[in-house]
Amino acid sequence: MTNLKVKFQLINNFLYLFLYGLILSLLTSTTTVLADEEQDLFKKVFGDSFVESSLELQILNKELGQILVRMQGDNIAAVETKTYYAKLNAILKKQIKVPKADWTKASELPFSLKYDPERLILNLMIDQKLLAPTFYDVGENLKAKYAGETIEPAPFAGNLSYSLDKTYGDEALGGDFFSASVNSFFNLNGYILSARGFYQDPSEEEGYWFRGDTNLTKDIESKKIRIQAGDIYTNSFSFLNSQSIGGVSIQKQFSIDPYSQPFTRGSEELKLTSRSQVKTFVNGNLYRQEVLPAGNYRLTNLPLLNGINFIRLEIKDAQGIVKIIDYDIPISIATLRKGVSNFALSSGSVFTDSDRERDYSDDNITSGYYQYGVNNYYTLGGFGQVETNYNLAGVSNGFITGVGNIFIDLANSQNSDTEEVGQAVAATWQYQPIGVSVRRAFALVLRAEKFFSDFRENSTSSGDLIDSNYESSVSIPLHKTFSLNLGFAKSIYQDESLDDRDTYRGSLNWRISPLITTNIYASKTVNSLGESETQASLFLNWRFGGEVNAFGSVFKNLEEDSTRVSLIKDNSNQLYNPRIAASFEKEAQRERVDLNTKVSTAMADLFVRGSYEEQDSEKLQMYGATLSSSILLAASGKSGVGFALGRPTQSSFALFKPSSELRDQKLAIKSTSPFADTESPIIGDLALPNLLSYQYREVQVDTGHLDIGTTLEQEKFVLLPKLKSGHLISLSDRGLLSVEGTLLKDGQPVKLKVGKLGKNVFFTDRKGYFFVDGMTQGEFTLEVVGEGMKKISIPAKNKKGFLNLGEIELR
Repeated sequence: MTNLKVKFQLINNFLYLFLYGLILSLLTSTTTVLADEEQDLFKKVFGDSFVESSLELQILNKELGQILVRMQGDNIAAVETKTYYAKLNAILKKQIKVPKADWTKASELPFSLKYDPERLILNLMIDQKLLAPTFYDVGENLKAKYAGETIEPAPFAGNLSYSLDKTYGDEALGGDFFSASVNSFFNLNGYILSARGFYQDPSEEEGYWFRGDTNLTKDIESKKIRIQAGDIYTNSFSFLNSQSIGGVSIQKQFSIDPYSQPFTRGSEELKLTSRSQVKTFVNGNLYRQEVLPAGNYRLTNLPLLNGINFIRLEIKDAQGIVKIIDYDIPISIATLRKGVSNFALSSGSVFTDSDRERDYSDDNITSGYYQYGVNNYYTLGGFGQVETNYNLAGVSNGFITGVGNIFIDLANSQNSDTEEVGQAVAATWQYQPIGVSVRRAFALVLRAEKFFSDFRENSTSSGDLIDSNYESSVSIPLHKTFSLNLGFAKSIYQDESLDDRDTYRGSLNWRISPLITTNIYASKTVNSLGESETQASLFLNWRFGGEVNAFGSVFKNLEEDSTRVSLIKDNSNQLYNPRIAASFEKEAQRERVDLNTKVSTAMADLFVRGSYEEQDSEKLQMYGATLSSSILLAASGKSGVGFALGRPTQSSFALFKPSSELRDQKLAIKSTSPFADTESPIIGDLALPNLLSYQYREVQVDTGHLDIGTTLEQEKFVLLPKLKSGHLISLSDRGLLSVEGTLLKDGQPVKLKVGKLGKNVFFTDRKGYFFVDGMTQGEFTLEVVGEGMKKISIPAKNKKGFLNLGEIELR
């Protein structure tokens, strides 16, 4: 009996497993068949057609910007080659060769892409070992984000920025005069010729022209090196002072790549044993919150300030356990990372500006310095200056430590004219823990200089020789809303008969409310003759709340018993909206009222001003107007020549050249402001001025005022201006139609069907209505699978807008 039960149980289990396997097989087969049918349906309807779309690319939950792909349903058919490989090479250890084809098939990609249809993002599937040294980067990697998306400047760009000013008034306030100033540059393939100057025409004197700085500049971007010739300014370093010369210079220019971090910064290691949510606080502020996989990370590329920064991590692991880690990370912008070098070398003749001309001396001067990061905590530098009768040389040592930044400099000078030889030693200590607590808001700087014999910092130095200098400044937080700043300086002369020169200064900053701040400043200086000079002032600034964009300030000079009250109605850089500023000044024997107005347009800035003053019994007045504008040119082989009259600019710019179909319509360009930075002018192209060199700028075309049915080929652009460069961007109408109609079969609506008009896919509703965007003129076949087809003709007269095809009977 027992054996029978066992056999029955075995048979029962066998039948159960058989049925389970059969059901599972049927389900799997059904799923596969459905998937195959779905792909077959897609191919039957769409054929080999695809849809181009921009999707967000991510890796390890970090955004890498947009990438253009070709989609067939939910499958990736191909990616735009340039952008894909540019982003890869921005994050990989080893660079990958970029194919020549414009598009790369998904099956041929070195690293696959996984599409998330719910979030509409692409995940880049790369082994973490292949990535460049893994940094725990709480900031955006803009190089990777915009890789392959940026538009290069035009090969040629020119700017003639000018200002015309006419003033009428009493002689005591400057009299009648006319002045004009120009600031121009021409950029040909990165070679930049710049020139400045102004014309002055007083009413009672003969007018004259003054030539300002003129120079030729070339940046070698791959090396971060800038070469200049003409009127230039040498660099200051340690005891080496800056000079204005006519000559040549070559120097390291880290601003060519502002997103790199050449200076020394401390770093810490972080190890995550499981997937964790990490909140990063930098100096008391939550900077970023993200989820990171398990791994080793280095805390670098944080938005740190010069000093000792307070970093706090709140780590919540997979089990929900929260761990808090605090770090003190020192940073010094005066020192370099290990292996990084910095240098400058200049040679030429010193020039000085007189009232009407620039004079160049006959003597030559050569100066320069070299700095090298020996390791992440020590930077060594050397400097020198050679003139006909004067020499200066020295070394600089920079140390970054947990108790502050320390600098020790030594120098030797020799003047053959005066037969003076001397030495100097300087030591500086900067202690600045940064954060939100009282202890961390404290900052201290101490500097001591000792001079031996006849040390002079330059060939023109004269006067009494200094034996030693001592300087100190301290910032003491007394409360969250106010802090006290104190400073002291003392100079001791080698001539013991002279008194020391002492300077005392102090200021109190008080944030009374989020809208009101005040500053009290006082200083006293006692010179070598025992004479003293005292200054004391009170400054109050008030920002009006609500929708009123206005500011008010009061300045009181307690020593001279004078008061100035100012009111400003700002316009937030909105075009055609005036910015108005008014001020009232009162002194013992004088009262004055000033009124200034600025109106910015797409083509120029207009300033109107007036003043009224009473001095004793005399009444004076002055009024005038200034027009500031620029003539901008750019040319490229792709977009042709662009021209604009724009707002004044001293740096890079971008021109947006509308096609002939868009010339009569209103366009606007938006960038960093909620308002338009520029809009369609009366003459020329649209001009976006004052772009920062070597810094990314996202630009959006505002199409809200375009005619119905008008669409642009591209509305969003990422610009990377170079030094004094000009972009030329073509704005073109897609020249496409939006077509609508109703489909019938035997007089009845073709409901809820998928169809094609040419290569464009559409869907019908329950009434047979369909809508297709992006059509051109010509002959097309309208087809609905299983229902029939119809030849459709779109006449050449229909270039854009909407076209209603009415009722269409399928055959």
